[in-house]
Amino acid sequence: MREALASVRKQTAREAISQVVVSENSTNDESRAICGEFADLPIVYRQQTPPVPPLLHGQSILELVRSPLVASLHDDDWWAPEHLASALGVLNREAKCAAVFSSHFLTQGPQFPFQVSQKLWRVWASQKLGLSSAEIILDEVGVMLVCLFDATFHYSTLVGRIKPVRDAIFRVVAAGNAYDNDRTFPVFLSAHGSIAYLVQPDVFVRLHSGQDCLRPEYDDGRGWAIKSETTRWLLKTDPVNGAAATLRFNELAKMMTIQHLTALSHTIGEPLRTTLIQECGFNLVPSAIESKTKWLVKQVCPPIVLEVARQMLIRGGGRRHGQ
Repeated sequence: MREALASVRKQTAREAISQVVVSENSTNDESRAICGEFADLPIVYRQQTPPVPPLLHGQSILELVRSPLVASLHDDDWWAPEHLASALGVLNREAKCAAVFSSHFLTQGPQFPFQVSQKLWRVWASQKLGLSSAEIILDEVGVMLVCLFDATFHYSTLVGRIKPVRDAIFRVVAAGNAYDNDRTFPVFLSAHGSIAYLVQPDVFVRLHSGQDCLRPEYDDGRGWAIKSETTRWLLKTDPVNGAAATLRFNELAKMMTIQHLTALSHTIGEPLRTTLIQECGFNLVPSAIESKTKWLVKQVCPPIVLEVARQMLIRGGGRRHGQ
């Protein structure tokens, strides 16, 4: 949290910050002492006792916001100095824009290497295949399309208008889907206006063992199975925009090279990719096609032939690799 607050302090648009709400959703109040190190920030500290589920905690935090705009930052992530300024520039220019998200870096911490999240691919695939502008403006159909693919809009990159954000969080809580709320939240938010996505990464998202996608109960494809259930739920909840999203993607897919389409398909795990293809009609590249050559070899060659070939490769030191 110290790194998160330090990044708030370094914002170039710091004068626009009227509150920094720090909410501790546990009985441990060590965070209070850390807030004391940032006396120059307008921190409002509260402790949620007893602790509540994360979605209810998020809803209670929004009740403390007194500004017409709100930004979200998880305590294990941090912003680049220009993050707020870039988002405010879009919100001030686009009156019908409900919120701004941005691309982000993935890292294990400030002392580790970082990489750009592949989620930018999904936003790219929902538009006219161009990333030449600084931001991409998504309508309801575009947001639905991106969220059908998987979680793409990270909470720590959010800067939005408080009324749409409050309403979207309220609808998420009412829906009761805690695991994939980062997919349902943007869909609900887009009902209030367009969603902007900044192409330049300006947030650092920390990878750690406590994240949902890394929890043991979601290993062995279970996480992707739950994502399939959320995709079905989104299509059932909003069939009109769901059908329009499918149609839009299939039209855009015709403009993609097979390399681009395959690369995009690689960002979607199984069984969600199969769900999108078979149940939703998406023209993605099936996993079976990617391994078609290996499958064909196994069908044509008896096991004994494959074993002989393997032994020849081992004895040959790999020099005959590719035969």
